[in-house]
Amino acid sequence: MRKLIFLTTVLLCFGWVKGQQTEFPIEKGSIFILGTPSSGLEFKYIHFPKRNFIIKRGGIADYKGIIGKKVEVSQVVSSQNGETEIILKPLDGQRFFKVFPKVKADYEKALGRGELIPI
Repeated sequence: MRKLIFLTTVLLCFGWVKGQQTEFPIEKGSIFILGTPSSGLEFKYIHFPKRNFIIKRGGIADYKGIIGKKVEVSQVVSSQNGETEIILKPLDGQRFFKVFPKVKADYEKALGRGELIPI
């Protein structure tokens, strides 16, 4: 009887955990919105350059201006350890911080932390 109860509990927990995971298919041309940074002031899983590099190149280092901006996936790269890295470019044709035409992002982590919001 104990084995039956244990097996039932394990199966229910596995089904509940599996049901909580939602995957969004990623492909070239997918559109996302940039959400709020997960670490307060700077994005952690979208790899924007540091503020001093933005300023040296003549850009405006203001992260508030890119929140809510629509971006498009221009390339999808899968690594051997199972992580997916994507390259994002602005949908409106402008550059990030008026300097950078594209940035890299860790897809699963950025999506899980709310830095990328699917449309």
